[in-house]
Amino acid sequence: MSVSDAYFRYLDHFGRTVTLRDAADAEGDFIALRHDVDHDIDMALEMAYWESERGIRSTYFMLHSADYFAADGFLDKAMQIQAFGHEVGLHLNFLAQWYRGEIEDPVSELDRVLGDLRQAGLNVSGVSAHGDKTCYEAGFINYWMFSDLRPRDAASESGLSAEGVPGNDPRFSIDYPSTGKLTREDGKVLEFWQSSFSAHGLDYHATHLNNDRYFSDSGGNWTRSPDPLLEDLSTGRHQVLMHPIHWMAEPKRHFFYSTARSGSKWLATLLDKATSLEARHEYALNHQLVNGEAMFRKHTGPGFRELQFDRGRVKALLGDYGDIIKDRPLDQAEVNVYLEEFRDLVEETFPEAREFHLVRDPASVVRSIYDREWYRADIDTNHKQPAAGEWQSLDAFARCCWYVRDVLENLDDLDARRVRLEEISQGADAFSDAMRRLGIPFYPELLEPADFDPLNRNKRWVLGEYAEWSFRNRCVFLAILGSLRTRLGYRSLQGRLVSKLMAGIGRLLVRRSFREPEETGREQLDFDHRLELELDASRYFPVGGSLSTDREPARFAPNGERNALLIFGGSRWGKAVRNCGWPVEHGMHFAVSLRAGISAGQEARLYLLYYDAEGGIAERKLAAYIRSEAEMIEVLDRPPSIAEFVDVALFSSMDEQPAEITLTDIRLAWASNEENRP
Repeated sequence: MSVSDAYFRYLDHFGRTVTLRDAADAEGDFIALRHDVDHDIDMALEMAYWESERGIRSTYFMLHSADYFAADGFLDKAMQIQAFGHEVGLHLNFLAQWYRGEIEDPVSELDRVLGDLRQAGLNVSGVSAHGDKTCYEAGFINYWMFSDLRPRDAASESGLSAEGVPGNDPRFSIDYPSTGKLTREDGKVLEFWQSSFSAHGLDYHATHLNNDRYFSDSGGNWTRSPDPLLEDLSTGRHQVLMHPIHWMAEPKRHFFYSTARSGSKWLATLLDKATSLEARHEYALNHQLVNGEAMFRKHTGPGFRELQFDRGRVKALLGDYGDIIKDRPLDQAEVNVYLEEFRDLVEETFPEAREFHLVRDPASVVRSIYDREWYRADIDTNHKQPAAGEWQSLDAFARCCWYVRDVLENLDDLDARRVRLEEISQGADAFSDAMRRLGIPFYPELLEPADFDPLNRNKRWVLGEYAEWSFRNRCVFLAILGSLRTRLGYRSLQGRLVSKLMAGIGRLLVRRSFREPEETGREQLDFDHRLELELDASRYFPVGGSLSTDREPARFAPNGERNALLIFGGSRWGKAVRNCGWPVEHGMHFAVSLRAGISAGQEARLYLLYYDAEGGIAERKLAAYIRSEAEMIEVLDRPPSIAEFVDVALFSSMDEQPAEITLTDIRLAWASNEENRP
């Protein structure tokens, strides 16, 4: 959802406007701008932002019978409109609700609604009548509940529209009933004019203000009044009603790219919570259309290396994403650390999309992904492989640096649309400045101070701050990322001369390589211990299902009552069990091969469960997906440094649970420099 360019032409024409509350007491010339929010408060909120940015003030009348009025977040959004300098009033529809039998006492219901609004902090003093279609069907106007508005001759109300203005179209003209009462189908009768403004702390009704001219876009056009864009409004007292729903433009598409560990999930959360965007995190490559329905299918994480080189598959997934979001009314934002690899396909699929770059200090990114043990395994299929020279010869730290460099270079052209995590995380003012520069409406009233802490500042890093790194790692970092980091505007980590010297040493270290050739691939690893597991139901630990091994292949059948889990070494999901699982040692490699099957369109997951010395979970690593009827899964991993035991688990979510999973064989293997593996 976006505000149409045509609306801004009206704002330019108006110049300066006032709220209806101010117009009620104003002398001289004015343009009072009014919005009846009949359908969508998000559209009203975006209009309120842009008006505030231009110094425009207006009045937004909230419809208490609309769906949005009872939705979560409504009061916060209304408070944000008020915080932008606008007035919030009430759009009356109580008589229509009474006539339809939805309420029994319009006066007490008005009190309740006003009480809720005012308790939230909204300064409601004005009302406007809603032109509900029931008004024309039954013949009444919603403001006929206030004695303040009753003329000496009530019959003079005849010929008005449901808004309370004279109409030139018989279809929008109401005759005042001679009885002065409203009778509904069940025989109940309601007296008009039975309450007063003072009884409810109200001051005015919109169409009863002293205006020289009144303009309305009711019905989506200017047929009930002249078009104010074609009128000279420089003198006189004018009231202009513009319904937000009539000024919507086609929704825009936004893509935010970044390296991993740059605050992308945090940014997606804030964009979705407090901007005009409906934002998602890493959605585009992990959802696809199945029989016309959007289904979760994760393609990032385990197996991403395969997707990296399957551009046809990526293009199909982006096409599915476009179809999924095409009917969403709000502007869409995808925050994704994987898509920078496929920017050309994104631009081909969404040629009108806007692209942005979320950046974080490369030193912090390297520290974070290294601590998460990226590229520790010789074959890391979970993460992108950059086109770096002698990639296989680099150690894990150098690979982390090359990954960050590759992503940043791919996004180098987005310098004008770049935001720094360190800046936007400082608080609402800094975030607001960044969003203003990017042209994205931001609503600070919808956030809390705790929302601005994406960096997990209390985390104890294994690698530590840059100054704590080894001399070799600092040299390698400066060689690979030093100049690029400076170009991004980050302060030098060393003096200029020292940095050049260390970068030179780093380049020599990179060229010399860090690994012996025989350690570069799985096929060259000497697996000194191999184990083929027997499909023994007594050893395995099934949860939420049963394992049948009396015939080939073995079958694991979830019961549908909870997440289904089958742990091959007999451990538990949350802790190790004595004499279960398998011990690991520092520096070893752990390999799993599993032949399994599942019905097409369904999914199961293979996890490696690492436990520490106390038996607690050190890491649950999602290793692979099972998505076909007969599939050989092969996984190679290097356990985390604090792991003492490992187990293998087959997992099936209750939300996407298959009828059964077939298992043919499971093989484990270890490779290490130790001679005596258990």
